[in-house]
Amino acid sequence: MTIEKYQQHIANLIQNTPVVSGDVFDPEFTPDIDDYLNTFEFYQEALRQHADFGIEPAYLFFRNDFSLNAGATKTDDNIFLVSINMGTINWLITRLKNNTDLVTSTDVNLFNILTPYLDIPINRLLYQSCCHYTFYHEMAHLVQDSDLLQETLSENPEGVEDFNIDRHLLEIDADTFSALCLGTHIIQYCERIFGQNYNRENLEALVVMFSIGIFLYLLSFSGNSEQFYLRESTHPHPAIRITNFLMVLTHYCNNSLEARDKGFTINQGNMFIYAMEIAEELQDFFFENQTVSTFRQTMIDNRIEAVAYLGDLVETNNVSIDTATHKWNLRHQNQNN
Repeated sequence: MTIEKYQQHIANLIQNTPVVSGDVFDPEFTPDIDDYLNTFEFYQEALRQHADFGIEPAYLFFRNDFSLNAGATKTDDNIFLVSINMGTINWLITRLKNNTDLVTSTDVNLFNILTPYLDIPINRLLYQSCCHYTFYHEMAHLVQDSDLLQETLSENPEGVEDFNIDRHLLEIDADTFSALCLGTHIIQYCERIFGQNYNRENLEALVVMFSIGIFLYLLSFSGNSEQFYLRESTHPHPAIRITNFLMVLTHYCNNSLEARDKGFTINQGNMFIYAMEIAEELQDFFFENQTVSTFRQTMIDNRIEAVAYLGDLVETNNVSIDTATHKWNLRHQNQNN
């Protein structure tokens, strides 16, 4: 991908949609131009490959905004848009991709287990996992094609005066869709890097590694509240979202293992504890206070309520044919028939 091709894409975007030039970030003169262009190329192609979900034409662009956020919308002319704030990309590059201290200045055993097998550094994998999570979550909103999509669905939680349960349902569904997409990447990556060493310990380590970056990323959104809540805000509390994400990811991996006759499965409970412990070890790289420790205690104190509310959301989504997850399952079944 060249900057000229990206700029032509942006010119087409501005010509065909309500997006104006001031909304769009052009990375031509940034030191991270390659990261922007590679990210753009991969996910714009992903939008093309998923056009059969009915999300065509679709454009990806980087929003000229320093905050941590991403969004999805559909124009009045039925053009689908995914935006990722340049502040998000910069945060992920600085805090993860270029932050080698995460590995070299810590003594995380998980990193020691994985390092001999990996073909790229762990901090870059953490970066990629968060990029995947962000993009697939926003693409899920396009696939849902809900009435709220024309208002723009953003990733940073916002307080609302009038609570709407549909927003929570859409967000849990988008997280579920993202976890399924990430699961496919993880399983494919395992088969490539582990070879004969494809076993429970290595797969669990890789799932945990992908998860901890996403945990830290989610907790960094300014709109997230440390106080536990249920029917508030535009997004469920992070405790609910993280629980759902890991449950879905584990379930997908175990289904894939059974389909491949691997002879083992992975344990969600063990990985959840493992991921929280590592995230807590790394929290000083991301926060000025004990954010992860506080969050972990919040999860412990409100586990029953969180699981019950998540169960209600999942049960409601499971009977809907309009969810991105339902459409993903149909597509997956059709591809396998």
